[in-house]
Amino acid sequence: MGRKNKSIVVARDFENETTTPIIPFRAKPIQPSSDYVSLRTRLLVPLFAVMLVIVTTGAYLVSQNLMRTQEDDEVRDVLVRSQTLSAQTAQIGVEMREEIRRITFTSGVRENVAAQNGPALQTLIEPLAELAALDLVIVTGADSQEILSLQRTEVDGLVDYTVAEKSDVSSLEPIFQAMSQQPRSGLVQTGQGVMLVTSGPIFSPTDQMMGIVTVGRRLDHVLTALDSPSIENLTVFAGDGRLLRTTLPDNETVLNALHLPLETVNQTLGLVGQVPTENIILDSERYQVAYIPFTVDTQPIGVLGIYQPTYAAYSGDMARQLTSLTFA
Repeated sequence: MGRKNKSIVVARDFENETTTPIIPFRAKPIQPSSDYVSLRTRLLVPLFAVMLVIVTTGAYLVSQNLMRTQEDDEVRDVLVRSQTLSAQTAQIGVEMREEIRRITFTSGVRENVAAQNGPALQTLIEPLAELAALDLVIVTGADSQEILSLQRTEVDGLVDYTVAEKSDVSSLEPIFQAMSQQPRSGLVQTGQGVMLVTSGPIFSPTDQMMGIVTVGRRLDHVLTALDSPSIENLTVFAGDGRLLRTTLPDNETVLNALHLPLETVNQTLGLVGQVPTENIILDSERYQVAYIPFTVDTQPIGVLGIYQPTYAAYSGDMARQLTSLTFA
């Protein structure tokens, strides 16, 4: 069988053959999707939120603790002031009784009371009243009829005493109560304002009550005589809660707010050895207030309100605002 001839393929000359350049592959950059969140963010954001809650809660608790501590300190301070003031008002009663004794035992006074000789009593008593800076002296007989009344006046810096005689002063409660032969004190309204008065009996050499001596000082003079730290932001209320005198700013807003409910008056006078306290706001100012009996000669004649500015509540407000902002 004959062999078939295969065509011979000539080898290509690659060295001299023109070639087309190969276009290199270019990868497209991968764009993150719009809702993509990195792992770092996923870890840090919850951690930051937890830390913020912990820090804010800690700040709130610390501020609350500081507020309670500050409030306790403020209450303690106002209670110390109340104790000091109670001791000073008790001393007022001692001084008033001493002036009654001085007048009663001055030579010639009892004789002229028995004779109802007003001019002679004026000569004896007026120097004593001026020496003790008394604003009022009243001498009555056993029938409560006035024998002599001296009331201090001051004009252009000159002190003098106006005289009244034969007036019926039996309506003055301290004088009426002194008929029981014991010293009595009270707050009375006069033409010169509210006065603190004390009445005591005059006894004859045979121990028969023959009259009554009443001495008085204007309430503002009484407060001025107290130590200045004690009367700072001090208010005097009558037994029915009426405002009598205050050293607080005397603008209309404050004065209208200073009325003590009878419930508070009764609580103050009825709680022996306890001091009611409360927080109030007067003309946008916060005060810690303590109420104590205004006691003279062991008799409560009114109520003293001791007002002390307080800043404890501001700490609590800041803490609450910070917490509200955190969780808003």
